[in-house]
Amino acid sequence: HLTSPIIILGLVSFIASSLYFDSDIPQWSATLPLFVTTTTGIVLWMAYKQELMMRQTWQGQHQMRRQNKELLWRHASTAGLLGQFCDIVVSLSSDFHLLEHSKQLAALLLKQGPSSLQGAHFPDFLATDEDREAFAAAM
Repeated sequence: HLTSPIIILGLVSFIASSLYFDSDIPQWSATLPLFVTTTTGIVLWMAYKQELMMRQTWQGQHQMRRQNKELLWRHASTAGLLGQFCDIVVSLSSDFHLLEHSKQLAALLLKQGPSSLQGAHFPDFLATDEDREAFAAAM
């Protein structure tokens, strides 16, 4: 935390300025300008550092949003292209679960009604254990 160094630096500057104490003026009035100047400088420095951190965070978030949009566009393009050549196109997670419901797959499997295939484990739809092993090996 920057609070402790600010307090310590403020106290050090207050003590250091009191060494130049002039006997004609009260001690607090001699040290006050230096203390205020030092404290103001520290506060401005902290505000600058905070702005830099916020700007870096914003830039990182902006870059992530841009990359996310590009990935979504690529996914939609690929799915559209595959849809022209294939009867059914599904999106699978890394552990082969369906990411979204597919009406075409539900119709092929004769799954009727309001139940959704989203989250279903795709290899469970394969007929035999050999088919599941071949699918796992191919992926």
